[in-house]
Amino acid sequence: MPDWQKLKGIKETRAAKVAEMKSILEKAEAEKRDLTADEDKSFGEKRAEIEKLDKDIERLESLRDIQQRANANPGASDSRAFKPAIGQPETRDDQSAVFSPLNGAWQRRSLAANAGQQSEPLSISKYIRGVMMGDWKDAEAERRAMSTTGTGSAIVPTPLSANLIQGAFNQSRVMQAGAVTVPMDSATLKMARVAGAPQAGWKAENAAMNVADGPLDSVTFTAKTLAVAVKLSLELNEDAKNADAVIQQEMSQAMGLTLDAAALYGTGTLNDPVGLASTTGVQSINSVGSLTNYSNFSVAAQKILENNGSPNAVILSPNSYGILDRLVDTLGQPMRKPDSVAALSFLPTNQVKLQPVTVTITGTPTGGTFTVSVTAGGSTQTTSGIAYNASAATVATAIAALSNVGSGNVAVTGSAGGPYSITFAGYVGWLGAVKVTADGTSLTGGTSPAATATAVTSAFVGDFRQLMVAVRQTLIIEASREASDATTSAWVNGQLFLRAWMRCDVQVSHPQQFMILNGITVA
Repeated sequence: MPDWQKLKGIKETRAAKVAEMKSILEKAEAEKRDLTADEDKSFGEKRAEIEKLDKDIERLESLRDIQQRANANPGASDSRAFKPAIGQPETRDDQSAVFSPLNGAWQRRSLAANAGQQSEPLSISKYIRGVMMGDWKDAEAERRAMSTTGTGSAIVPTPLSANLIQGAFNQSRVMQAGAVTVPMDSATLKMARVAGAPQAGWKAENAAMNVADGPLDSVTFTAKTLAVAVKLSLELNEDAKNADAVIQQEMSQAMGLTLDAAALYGTGTLNDPVGLASTTGVQSINSVGSLTNYSNFSVAAQKILENNGSPNAVILSPNSYGILDRLVDTLGQPMRKPDSVAALSFLPTNQVKLQPVTVTITGTPTGGTFTVSVTAGGSTQTTSGIAYNASAATVATAIAALSNVGSGNVAVTGSAGGPYSITFAGYVGWLGAVKVTADGTSLTGGTSPAATATAVTSAFVGDFRQLMVAVRQTLIIEASREASDATTSAWVNGQLFLRAWMRCDVQVSHPQQFMILNGITVA
């Protein structure tokens, strides 16, 4: 048997290895934990085996194609008797393939007279369309790079998944602010950092040095799983020609926003990284109140400079951003920022929390009800009517009954009739994009009774180049027409399930070079 005829068996071996990798990840996911050291080692070994099999497949496919062309046209010279490198796309006679070191991807390039024609990168969108629709037109390279698990699923290969990672990072405010990416080669990575600045000094001849050591300590990255899933109907796949591009955009955005939430507020207790708000040594100013000028941002810049930092950005809520943008001086002109503040990039994101929220009942009503609406997890839910003089416990029960909150995820304090202070906990509390409003139109009695909700928020000032995001492995995207979860089945409902995950962690190299402004009041 010619070597190239072994191709089918090698591809089957590769599919089995991919299925084993999938099984490892699914077991950890089902048990809501990270991979153990042994699992992580096994996962890495199988990935290395797959990479070797990929090389064998490329070599054998090259031999097969050469033989097929020779059989079709005996004696003809074979000007294409070579095979592209791994990951390199197939090209037509009017194209060549060029590797871009900037993004680590192969691109097709036209050999036409128009030398300025744009290169065509390998596309995740084309891959998703092919899996969803079986339409691989103009996507032969993406199809050839596809891995199948033998269970109705397919895994996007490394060169394509890198595009989604880049998309997620492009959507992340902490990455835009300058956070540094650190590659991880194992489940954990220890890196040294300076706990205090060393002090140099002058010395006389033969005299002891009068210097202070710069104490060193370390930070340890531990890979944690960041995942996102999308479900869509086969009918939508067929009718919406842009479905693939929308999916890629939404998955990238979801992962980027979640990375922001973890980098800012992660506690390490929900399988998430430890963010700036929970990092020892990060400076803070509390009870800021209303934003009427830039003085607190100037103080933050000063304190960071005093710790040898170079503040470069502010990450804040859209509410705070809008309030600052509308500040005017006594002449009604836009308020001038101090030089130290003008040098900062202001980056708004809805991942900055708007809590605790204070709900206040005004107008001394004597009857009727009010409602509280919570926007979280992509939906807005509204409580049933709450009595005007309800206890804090009653308000908490009404909010916890909402499908996007749930029991144990909200705490309410305050006197009967308010004001009520609402704080979210658990997974809901970890989400930054939680918004609360109140409606008192059903209150009666008193004088123009109403219910209002006022939130407090924070702003993160710092040298974000001192924030490190470690990535354990390439992001994996899996598509399946046969998957199921606790509520639905792709096969039964005629759907496609897509999920993506990567393993990463966040650490701060110089905590003193960050300051959090807490207690900013916004409407």
